[in-house]
Amino acid sequence: MAAGWKWAHSGSMFGIIKDRQTLSQTFTFSGTEVSVGSLSWFDANRAAWKNIDWFGRANSYNVTLTDAFGSSLLIGEYTSEVAGGNSYSSPPGNGWWTDEGKKTWFAKGSLNSFLLSPGNIYTLSFNSLSPYNGDGSIDDRTTFLDDILLTATPVPEPVTGLLMGLGGLMIAVQRRRPRRFSLWT
Repeated sequence: MAAGWKWAHSGSMFGIIKDRQTLSQTFTFSGTEVSVGSLSWFDANRAAWKNIDWFGRANSYNVTLTDAFGSSLLIGEYTSEVAGGNSYSSPPGNGWWTDEGKKTWFAKGSLNSFLLSPGNIYTLSFNSLSPYNGDGSIDDRTTFLDDILLTATPVPEPVTGLLMGLGGLMIAVQRRRPRRFSLWT
């Protein structure tokens, strides 16, 4: 258990982004070929908190990938939302205090694929998008994240793809070419 009010999806720890904060990790891509990346993780769909009440507002965040040159790519925008209404009298977040609520996590994944180059340094960031209230304050729209997994699949080299395409085209042309024959051979 990571905390008395929430169990980790696996292991004993999970990540937290609160208010307008960012959870990030910098890494060097160790693949040997240019690869297409995709991302998966679990989100606890935590209800927002205000004063002394859970009130079921959404926790919005985005995920970005920034390379060493400062170029940033938006992987996607996401919302942690608790099912139920926005009722102060019976907030849907109260289910968090049950054993089942402490164990429940929801699978998320990248909306956009991205390219990773061997040896390049990247920073993967989960960025809270908590809105400001009219008085400039921010409600507690904390998001819990766990089991963040980046996978990479090598991209075929362009020359290989070109040769495969030409080979397929040659086969198609051979099949469509009418055969000539003569009755007088």
